[in-house]
Formats: sequence, C-alpha cells, structure tokens
Amino acid sequence: MSADSASVPETQGGAPGKSPSSGPRLTIGWLIWLAMVLATQGVPRITMRNAIQFLSLTLGSPVGLLLLCGWWVLGSRRGSIDRWLLPAVCLLGLVVCAAVFFPGHGLPNVVVYGPPVLTLGWLLGVQLSRLQGRQPGTWGGVVGVILATAGLGLVRIEGADGAMNPRLAWRWQPTAEEQLLARLPTVVGQAAGGAATEGSPLTVQPGDWPAFRGPARDGINRTDVIESDWSVRPPREVWRIAVGPGWGSCSVVDGWLFTQQQRGDQECVTAHAADTGVERWAATVPTRFEEAISGAGPRGTPTFNEGRLYTCGANGHLDCLEAHTGRSVWSVELTGLGGSSPYWGYASSPLVAGGRLFVYLGGGPGKGLAALDANTGKVLWTAGAATHSYSSPHEVTLHGQQQIVLVSEVGVEAFDPESGSLIWQHEWLDPGINRDVQPLFDGDDVLISTGIGGQQGWRRLHLTREGDRWETQVEWFQRTLRPYYNDAVRLGDHVFGFDQDIFTCVSLKDGKRRWRAGRYGSGQVLLLEKQKLLVVQAENGEVVLVDADSSQQRERGRFTPLTDKTWNHPVVVGGRLYVRNDRELACFDLTPSESATAEPR
Repeated sequence: MSADSASVPETQGGAPGKSPSSGPRLTIGWLIWLAMVLATQGVPRITMRNAIQFLSLTLGSPVGLLLLCGWWVLGSRRGSIDRWLLPAVCLLGLVVCAAVFFPGHGLPNVVVYGPPVLTLGWLLGVQLSRLQGRQPGTWGGVVGVILATAGLGLVRIEGADGAMNPRLAWRWQPTAEEQLLARLPTVVGQAAGGAATEGSPLTVQPGDWPAFRGPARDGINRTDVIESDWSVRPPREVWRIAVGPGWGSCSVVDGWLFTQQQRGDQECVTAHAADTGVERWAATVPTRFEEAISGAGPRGTPTFNEGRLYTCGANGHLDCLEAHTGRSVWSVELTGLGGSSPYWGYASSPLVAGGRLFVYLGGGPGKGLAALDANTGKVLWTAGAATHSYSSPHEVTLHGQQQIVLVSEVGVEAFDPESGSLIWQHEWLDPGINRDVQPLFDGDDVLISTGIGGQQGWRRLHLTREGDRWETQVEWFQRTLRPYYNDAVRLGDHVFGFDQDIFTCVSLKDGKRRWRAGRYGSGQVLLLEKQKLLVVQAENGEVVLVDADSSQQRERGRFTPLTDKTWNHPVVVGGRLYVRNDRELACFDLTPSESATAEPR
C-alpha cells in the first residue's frame, strides 16, 4: 500500500491512528528556511565585513540545512525509512552540485548558496503534495529536491560581487574568457609568448602612469586637465578590446599600455598601443589561479622602470621583461623563496626603487617582504612577519629616512631598503584578517585602514624619532573610513574613499566624517589634482565624476564604459581614460573643449 495514501491512518513512526493530515508542521520548516536565507543574504549586508558577517555567510546555510534535516527526522511523523530518505536525497543533491556542477573552487559558493535552493525544492514539494490531497511527505519533497538540483545544474557561478552576491550565467553559454580564446589568433595576430616588436627601449614621459596607482602609488594624477562638463562634451570611446580575467590595473608609458590577464592555462602580460589598443606582444607563463569570489586571473599591475617591466602573478611568478619586446630578462617563483600564496592569490604589485625590487612574500617571520636586485633577480634580503596581505610595498621618506612600508594582518612594518632591517612597526593584530589597501601619509605621520574584521576603521599613527629609536603612537582611531580593497586619495586636509560601499569624505586631522554619499559598490577612485576632481570607478562598471569638495558630495557626470563587475583601478593619461575589468579594456577621450579652463576652481 502506498505510503502516501490519504485513506490509511499513520502506523509507522508516528502515533497509531493519527490522520495523514497531521504530518510535519511545515511552518517550522519554512521558518528554518527563512532564517537560512536571512543568514546568508540579510545579515551579511547589515554587518558588512566583520566576524558576524563571515560566520553568518559561511555557516548560515550548513547550519540551516542540518536544522531542517533534524526537524524532518524528529518531527515528520514518518516511518524510519521515509524520515531518512529526504535528508539523504538533499545531501546527495548538494554533493552532486559540488562534485559535478561546480567542481574545484566553486565549492564555497555551493556550500553558501546551494542549501537554500535545494531546501526550497524540498519544502515546495512537500507543500504541493499537501495541496493535491496527498500526505505531505517524502516523495513530493524528493521530486522537489531533484528538480532544484537540476535547476542548479543549469547555471554557472562566476564569482561574486563585493556584497557576496553570486554572478550567475547559463551553463551552456560560453564564458567571456572562452569567447576570447576562440578568436585569440585574430585578436593577437601571433603566437602568444613571442616578442612582437623591436626598436628603442621605452622611457617615462611627463604625465605617464608607470606603476600601480601612478608614480607615487597614491592614485593622484598631477598633470592632466579633462572636460568637466560631461553633459556638453561626454567621454568619447576611442577603442575597446576583449581581455582575459584579471583584477589589476594598467601602466601607461611612452604610448604603450601594459596589463595582466588570464588566457586559459596561460597567465599573460600583454603590451598594447595606448592610442589604438592593438596588442604588440604577449608574454605567458603556464599557470592559472582561480578562486570562488573573484574568479580567475592575476591581481597585480605591471611596474615599469628603466625600460623594463616587472610583474607578479597570482601564483607568485615574479617576472622581469623588456618592456618594448616582452622578452624575459629573469624570473623567480616567490614560493621558492619561502613565500606562501594567500587565499585570494598574490595581489602585490612590485615596487622598484634604487635598483632594488620589493615585493610582498607572505612567508611569515623573516619572510614577509623580499628585496631583489632589479637587474638580475638575485635575492638581497627577506624580512618582516606578514603572512596575509593584498597590499603592495610603498616607498616613503619619514623623518629624513627612506623606508619601505608594508601593511599586512600584523599591522604596518617599515624596513631599511638596503639592509632589510626593521626601522619601526605598529601592531594592529586581527587574527586571520587580511589588509588590502595602501597606506596614506601626512608629513611624518602614517594612516592605515581596514574594512573587515572586528577592528574596522582607520587610525593615524604619529611617529617620533630620536636617533635610531622610533616610536609610534595612535593619535586617533575612527570608524568613518572602512575600505576593504578600495584605496583612498588625499587632497589637502581631506581624504576621499570608501566607507564600506558608500563613498565618503573624511578629515585627515581628526578622522571625522565630512559627508557620506554615493553608492558606487566596491569601487576605486582616482584624483585629478589640478581640477580637484575625482574619477570614481563604480563596481557596476559606471564611471562617475565627483568634485573633490569637503563640504558636500556633488556629481558632475557619469557614464557606463563597462557593464559588469569592475574592481580595477582607473587610469588617466594624456586626457584619456583607461578602464578594464575581467572582460574588457577600453579607452575614452576626456580632452576638454577649447572653452574649458585649466585653472582650479
């Protein structure tokens, strides 16, 4: 006799003589499901990037699934086989999703987003069986879970945005990277990895952008004047090309543009004509890095110095190339130097100063930072305690002494560039929490910030020096600026950057907020110093022009050069804007009309 028959009293696993209509109380199941959704979608948006968000996001679904299984086993009033069948089918569906539909780095996303979908099918199947006059129970739920599993099999997870919303695409649609690879011979015009050009070595020209966030790594353009009224003279597209996944920015030197990207199993450094986008050469390394949030691709930005290009890949492949040919001069594996790739891959952009190359190593005590001979790749020294950072080394002179500053999970450390000896350090420990952004400086003071963990905010460190003795003192700490991987810029006594996902202006002197407005997601910002204008690259691909005004937030214009997740820093060189994400690289003309003035307001 059918276990779902509505005419037979329940006699297995429940009280004898009970009516089938007294099956499981679905209200409890729906409440558990709702709590699961709130834990994975609601709480993380309220408690942005702290321990509560992390625990809620990662544990909400697994704990909710266990509670739902426990409720069904203990409260379904079914026979012993039936009460275990549905939880087993649901767990099997999760295994199928993780192993078949989303293998490898997709597992974290499956654990977070899979259980709410599968349990929704479970509860709807049970609910519909009740509406059809059948006992709400096993087989309706089984069918619901199978359909939900099949539904998940129709989509592909392509990472997540800054708020941890998954990027979904139909499984049968080729990825942007696959589309690029299919037409790569036409795009490149040569075999990848070979030198495409000869000629004279390149040299830095006035206004060029030779490294991550510019010559001083501070995100400030000190030379360009652009059209500030986009309603009259909007940005004009010059060229657009497809690129492989990559989360770094671009360097622009002597009419050439350099960037890093992934092409299948090859991590690439590519050189392009800055005025046309035409690819001039591609240097490749047979490696691929991919994880569940960002996706695939290198995270660093090429550094140009004296005719050479220095790059660091996501797996720690450090390369020195001839900038005008792409030929390899030397290469080093950071993991071979005692380094350890952080969870989201190496994101450090190399720093070259005084004939030395400095790069984050991440190997722990004595191996947090590495210095190499820029000409030969010979290791000169390693030092520091960093094990988890996505920030890049920063050169600065404080109290008359040149030093290399590195921000990491231990706080901030400063090293002598010649010997690697520790000059000073400031501990800002937050176990397991990485730090991503560049430090800011005001005179001999240092400002560091973080947008994740239990110590979100920024602090001003006052440095004093007596001979070789250095001391740091926290002058103030404020929670008004909480960037994750969103760098800030300074203009005078104010800083413009991201407080979580909202753009904000804060005082450099006391850390207090001046205004907080403009929802640009997990974006980036560039300062045009001459015009006191901010070029904000929003996460959704829009570019917004904002006045660098401490009294109010005022947008001057916006347009949409890209239409997908964009975490990459924008670049302005010679009146042209260069933007990219993991799919496209584009150039726009921002030169002013003849009536535009170059004078600051």
